[in-house]
This record gives sequence, structure tokens and C-alpha cells, in this order.
Amino acid sequence: MELDKNEFELIMTEIDEELSRKEIKIPGRPISALLNLFEKMNISGPLFHPFEEDLDFPVTGTNASDHVHNWYSDSYGERLNIDVSPASFPVYLKGSCYEVKLPLAIGNFLIVSSKHKIGNEKVINCVDFVQKMTNKVRANLTENEEATIQVMSITCLGVANEFKKHKTELLSSAKDDSLISCELLCGYNTNPSLSSWHSLQMAEKCIKEYIKRKNVKFSKIHDINKLRDEAIAVGYKPDSKINWDVFDFNASVRYSPDSIKMNFAVRINHEAWRVAFNSLKQIKD
Repeated sequence: MELDKNEFELIMTEIDEELSRKEIKIPGRPISALLNLFEKMNISGPLFHPFEEDLDFPVTGTNASDHVHNWYSDSYGERLNIDVSPASFPVYLKGSCYEVKLPLAIGNFLIVSSKHKIGNEKVINCVDFVQKMTNKVRANLTENEEATIQVMSITCLGVANEFKKHKTELLSSAKDDSLISCELLCGYNTNPSLSSWHSLQMAEKCIKEYIKRKNVKFSKIHDINKLRDEAIAVGYKPDSKINWDVFDFNASVRYSPDSIKMNFAVRINHEAWRVAFNSLKQIKD
């Protein structure tokens, strides 16, 4: 097999479109594409080139792996990175939203939150996981902001463990809502109102999961107060610290991007995590 630059670009575009239709996630596509290329060309070659990178043309079986990995790097950049974070949540600092991407932790760790660096491998400093935070913002964190990051990190890690333990359709959807909610506050295309809707959906789905585990049908409604009452009727004990009033909005917010302010949308997100923690921790296997 010998492919010039144009031939290689054409066949890689076709292969990638095929992988996209099969809903292969981007981080897994380079290897799949390389195997697909070998199959189409009826050749074999190394999955990873064992020597110095060779990006010269033509593309052959020997250097195909370098070309394929380079093609994906140019096409997708950081989207190739595998996100192993179990959960993420937004935090509002100095007028801006920042994503806190929690670490994948195995074993026993002390979880703290401090703007100061802590050089201890058995200590997880949640502040270290605030994404794209400048040194200036970090240096000016207040005790209350540090405490919020710590409490929310512990809460979200607890919910992430429940998501992992109870792999149901409802909770898979709730997890997706949590990711979307955070992205809509911390990503490029912000929409606090739509973020709030997804936060509400996460909370509602976790309560519905609790009700379902009691072998009782939950109402197919978007009214968290009524769902909470249904859950209470079958044994749910709401945390008295949850502020249910923040969920006082309806589906129309999805079409009004400015109806909920950024800082309040963060509060809604945090309360949704608390509802999720409170309800899922009461599910008995």
C-alpha cells in the first residue's frame, strides 16, 4: 500500500465518518481507524510505530500508525484526551464560573480545600482541580469559597460513587444532566437557564430512582416538590438543609437564556447535587 497525501486524506475522512455513524467516541477512534485502514488496504503494520515518528509520504504499512495518529491529533486536538474524572461541578469565583473536575481517587485520602499548595500524596486538595483558575484568583480565595469547593467536592464524589454502583437508565441520564449543566456554565456557549433545567432534571431523576426502588411508580411530571412528597410517602427523609425553593421554575426557562443569572444557576446546580446525594444514599441494595 502506498497512499499519497490526497488519497490518505480522502480515505481517513471516509473512515472517520463511518466511525462517527457507529457512535465510536473520539478518544477510541485512532486505533479503530488504523485497524479499519489496514483492513481496507488488506495489509498489516504496527499499531504504534516503534521508532522515530515518520510522517513522510507516501503512507505505507510501516508508517501508517504515525499518519493516522497525527491526522486525529490535527482534527480533534484535546478532544482525543480521555476524561477519567468521575464528576465535575461549577463554582462561582470573582464574577466568573470555573469547572471543578474531580480526580479519580482510589484508596484512602484526606480531602481538603486550600489555596495553599499541599505536598502530601495522601491529601487531595480540591482547589488544585479548579480548571483554568489563575494564580491571582487562587491567592484571593476566601475561607467561604474554599469551604464551598470542599463540601461540593465531597458531595459530588459521593454521588459519583452511587452512579457507579447503581447503573440504571435513570441514573445514567441524571449523570448526563450533571455534565451538561456544568458545561453550560463553564464552557464556551454558556446558558445559565438551560443549565438550571438540567440541574433540576438531575435532582428529579435521582428522586424518581429512589421511588422506583420501593417498587412504586413515580409520577411522570416535572414537579420536584410533588416528587419529593411521593418519595417521603415511601420512606425518603429529606435533608433539612436543602433549599428546595431554588427549583421554583418551570420548563419555559429552556427558551429564556437570561431568565436565570449565572451565580444563581450555580446555586441551583449545587442544590441538585445535594438532592442527588441525599436521595441516592438512602437507596438500599
